[in-house]
Formats: sequence, structure tokens, C-alpha cells
Amino acid sequence: MAQPTPYAPSFDFTQFATDTPAEPPPGVRLDAEYDAIALTLEEVLANLALIQRDDGQLRNASVRLATLHSEVIAALNVAGSNVVTWATGTAYSQGQIVIDGDDVYLVAIAHTSGVLATDVAAGRLIRVFDSRFIAAGTGAVSRPVQDKLREAVVSITDYGGAAGLNDNTSALALAVAALGVGGGRILFPGTAEDWLLNAVITANNITLEGMGGLGDFNEACLRPFDITKPTLTFGDGTTDYRSCGIDNLHVAGCIVDPASPSPIISNLAANNAPQAVLLKGGTINFTMTRSVLYNGIQTLALKPSLTNPVTGFRMPGSTIRNDIIDSTSARAIFSQRLADPSGYNTDNRFEGKINGPTLGYAAEFDGTAAGIAVEIGGYWDVKPGLGVLLKGSGTGIYAYGLDLDPGASNVVVIETDQTSPKDPARFITGLFRHGGQKIKWGDATTTTIPAYSEMFSHQARMSQPFLSDLVYFAPTSAPYQTSVYLDWATDTGPMRLNGIKLQFTDTTDSNSTSSGAVQLLGGLGVAKSVCAKDVVAIAGSFWVGADKVVQARKTGWAVDTGTAKRTANATYSGTAEVAYTQATIQTLMDAVRDVSQTVKALKDDLHATAGHGLLGT
Repeated sequence: MAQPTPYAPSFDFTQFATDTPAEPPPGVRLDAEYDAIALTLEEVLANLALIQRDDGQLRNASVRLATLHSEVIAALNVAGSNVVTWATGTAYSQGQIVIDGDDVYLVAIAHTSGVLATDVAAGRLIRVFDSRFIAAGTGAVSRPVQDKLREAVVSITDYGGAAGLNDNTSALALAVAALGVGGGRILFPGTAEDWLLNAVITANNITLEGMGGLGDFNEACLRPFDITKPTLTFGDGTTDYRSCGIDNLHVAGCIVDPASPSPIISNLAANNAPQAVLLKGGTINFTMTRSVLYNGIQTLALKPSLTNPVTGFRMPGSTIRNDIIDSTSARAIFSQRLADPSGYNTDNRFEGKINGPTLGYAAEFDGTAAGIAVEIGGYWDVKPGLGVLLKGSGTGIYAYGLDLDPGASNVVVIETDQTSPKDPARFITGLFRHGGQKIKWGDATTTTIPAYSEMFSHQARMSQPFLSDLVYFAPTSAPYQTSVYLDWATDTGPMRLNGIKLQFTDTTDSNSTSSGAVQLLGGLGVAKSVCAKDVVAIAGSFWVGADKVVQARKTGWAVDTGTAKRTANATYSGTAEVAYTQATIQTLMDAVRDVSQTVKALKDDLHATAGHGLLGT
């Protein structure tokens, strides 16, 4: 606590009485003086409480070694004989210094030690140096300060790191190792200088935390010490490492322009590392919070290996900016997937503030080998024709209120190497807030995206990257309408609905085989049952197992005349006779009549005129 505020009178009451003897002292002035006196007294009492107990004695643990006069220390430590270690059952003399761990006590009363806490409570020992930590609140226990300081938070400076021209790669490696298997946070203290390093982090639960630079993206950054390597690399492509990230940190992939009189970052490709941050295979659930990535040929790169994925990337409250002016290879974001299914690239969300370079794309998603499903959103400041580049037939994006702003209307903001089908909803889903822009196809033709359009589509790979077939929910001709088209590449298809009820409603074409609420261009395999409230229109046939049971209508059947019979018939059991009687002939005629009427009834029920429709004229 600071020293008490000294009291200084602000009004001369004696002079006031001399000048105006008939007037009483001014109340406002008296109040001000009393308030000033009260403030000083209150602060004196508060400070006194820090050094005095209620019994008038010096407050326990209020005297530190640093506050003792050298003569006192010398008197207490004559030839070192007065400094001893505390132990139970030890006889201590008055004036000795007793050390227990990080705490130092003065023997006030000669005694034989019992329980340390009991001896302190009885006044036999007085704590003169307290290095213990006690948290606020009920139930807090005393702990060594060093234990508290080592709780999963270390500083790069604890291991020899220093801002400026020093290489901090080794210092960061030591800090990561010191945190152990549980991981923790490594602090880069705020400074006006940069931190230079080329770190490779292969550990779980490591977060690099900064002080947010100096408020600008190009100052007080982590920068590459060796420009041929990324500033930060997470993962090694062979082992999975989880839950790493950066927090409130500025990471640059470029060096300071030596010709500049102030610390302005060079935007020339020659002065940039391959990446500012590289996430290699095995990087899972990486989070970039309140941070800025700046420059590097690829500012952020996600590169899984053949055996290990990159998945779960998030960037809340962060910015990725690439200002390189002279390279068509420059990218703010580069994300790739290899062919092997173990090296997938999925569930990565780029939602924030993205700035693209002058000659390169703001983002490139390369799914040429196996397809990538990415999630993008936020505000993207891109150059006309250089927004998002999609490679591969299985590559698609989910747009979360995406605003691709090229600063002009009716220009290309998304480019794909695919040429057909030219249906944006086949590989894009979600809401685009900045409309009137175009998609460029592999043959250089374009399609305009309506303003505030919401394209509704789905690719199975975008949710399940191990599937080799695609399922599209999109119209066949007008991608911005509400009709639904299902299409898959194999007989079985990748869609499986277990215990899910679907209802499709269409008020038109209820018995058409070319349109309707649901159209299947392939086959329908059913393990149990299909229930339809009204009409099921089939262009082919029904099968039970390997047997065809119902197919297209047979024509050429005329409708019989006469009476139809649907009641039961008696089985005719007559035998041949030498001479037929009238009764026998009548029985035969009745049987023939019953059979003909029953056949008519069957034909009526099967005929298209009034029956099921399997037969027709």
C-alpha cells in the first residue's frame, strides 16, 4: 500500500476570523478540512494494520529478510551457527533462524520443537519471510509460490528467450519441454521489438500467448529467424498432436525491410518465408484466438500427410492478411488434401477477416487428389478475379454468411477447375452476403451469384471425408430454386437412413415417372418396407429378391362383359359318365359360369379401366 496522504491545510481560519470577526467559520471550508484530515487518518490506520497486531505486537510475517538491517542479520547469523533447519524434537535457542522449505522463522522463545504450526501459534516461532501462496476465498490452502508460478504457464524469457535479433527457437523448445505431457501456455511478453524464431512444436495442448503486438498487424510480431523456414510449424506429419494454438499473438512470415527507416514489413516475395504458420499432418483441433497472421508466401498453410490429418482448425476473432505484391503464388490461406484417406483435411473453418494478396488468390483449396470440404465465413477483402480457388471435383465450401468483397460488382470471386455440371450448388452451400459476383469455371465461362443468395446443396464428402461417392441435394437446372435432385455414382450409393422418417410433398405431377416429390434415377433398395400415402410412380419394375414380380402394363386385353363374381367357388369334382343326366350337365354349366365370372372379376381388377392397371386395352 502507498504511503498515507499528507494533510496540508487549505484554508486560513485565523485570518478569516481577523478579517470578518462577526462571521462564523464557513461550513464548506470546515467540511473540506475535516475530510482531508479523515482521509489521512484512515490511510494511517490502514497502513498501521499491516505491521501491528491487535495486541500491539509487530504483525507476524511483516518483517522480510530484505527489511532487516545488515547488523541485525549479522547478529542473528554469527558464523552461520544461528541458521538451522526445522525438525521435530529439536531444541532451539532464542534468536536462531529456522528454515522450513521456502519459509524463514525467528525463534522468539527457546523451546523443543513439536508441531510447526503449533509452535507458530504459541508464539515460539515468528515467520519473518513467507514465500507461500494462499488464494482468496474459503478453503484456500497454503502452497509454495514456486509451485503456483509453475502452473502450466511459463514465459519464453524463463528459458533464455529475448526479443530483438536473437534466435528464440531453442528457448521455445525448452519451454515446451518444461511444460511436460500436460502442456500449457507459453507467454511472449509485450515488447516493441520482434521475436525471431523458426519453431517446430510437436506436443499436445501447447498455446503460445502474446500481448497483441502494438495494435497493428506489422509490429511486435513473431518473425522467421531463417527466412527459408516457416515462423511456426505445428505437427510433423507422422504423429497426431491435439489442442494446440495461439492466443492474442501476431505472427509474421516476413522480415523487416532493412532499407526502411521504420519497422515496416516488406511485401516483396523475396523477403518472405514459405509460411507464417504451417499446420502439418497430425495437427488436430488447432485454435487461433484474437490473433493476426501476416504475410509469408502462404500466410497459413494446412498440409496433411498421407497418414495423418489436419482437422478442427478454428480462428475466432482473428485475421489472416497477405499483402505480398509481386507473386502469383501468394495465398492468405492454402489448404490441401492428399489421396490417402488417413491424411484427410476436414472440419476446418476459416471464419474471420481475410485479406488477399495483390496477384495471388485469397485462398486455395486443393482437393485434386481426394476432395476437400471447407467452411468459410466472415469478411474477405479480395482482389477481382482472385478470391477463392477450388481444385478437384470433390472440393466444396460451406459459406457462413460469407462476404467476398472484391471492391467491385460483376467480377469473379470464386474459381474452379471443373467444367461440368455448371451448377454452383453442386459444390457451394450457404449464404453469400455480397451478391452480384461471379463463379468462373474451368473453361473460362462464368455464372453470376445472385445477391444474398442461399445455395442449398450437400456433398457427402463434406461431412464424411472417407466416402468416395457424392450425394448432391441441388436442382438439376436452376441451382437457386427449391427442387431437390439426388444423384450418386454407384448402384448402392453412399446415403443410408437408419430409423429416420422423411416426408416429401409435391402437389403436382403426382403420378409422373419423370418428376414429383422424390425422383430416383437409379434404384431403391429397401430392407423392410416403403409406405406411400398416395402414389408411387415407377418407370421400371418391382422385384422380390431375384424375382421380378411387377413390371410395365400388358396391353391388348379387352374388358369382359357380363357379371363378375368375387365370392367363393365350389371345386368341381365330377367324373365322366356313359350317359349324362340333366343334373350333371347343369352342374358343369354352373361350374363354367363360376369360372368365367371369376376370370372376369380378376381381369376387371387388373385392368386399367377400373382396376390396378397391370392390364390395358
